[in-house]
Amino acid sequence: CWRLFSWNGDDVSHDESPMAQAIRSGNPIRGVRAVAERPNGIRVAFTPYPTPLRNPNGKLIGAFNMMMPVSTLPRWCTE
Repeated sequence: CWRLFSWNGDDVSHDESPMAQAIRSGNPIRGVRAVAERPNGIRVAFTPYPTPLRNPNGKLIGAFNMMMPVSTLPRWCTE
C-alpha cells in the first residue's frame, strides 16, 4: 500500500505495520484493523493476518499475510 493508517486514523510507518511486527516478534498478529491508501487516494479498510513461516527446524524463513476486506470504513475516512 502507498500509505497505511491505524483504525483511529494515525499514520503507521511500514516498519511498524502488522507484518513488520509479526516478522520482528516471530508471532502472528491478530485482532487488528487498518486502512490502506492506494496511490490514487482510494482508501480500503481491511483486517490483516500476518503469519510468520518457519522451516522444519523452526527458523523464520518468511511470512504470509492474508488481508480480509472490512465492509465499512472508519468515520474519519468518510468525513
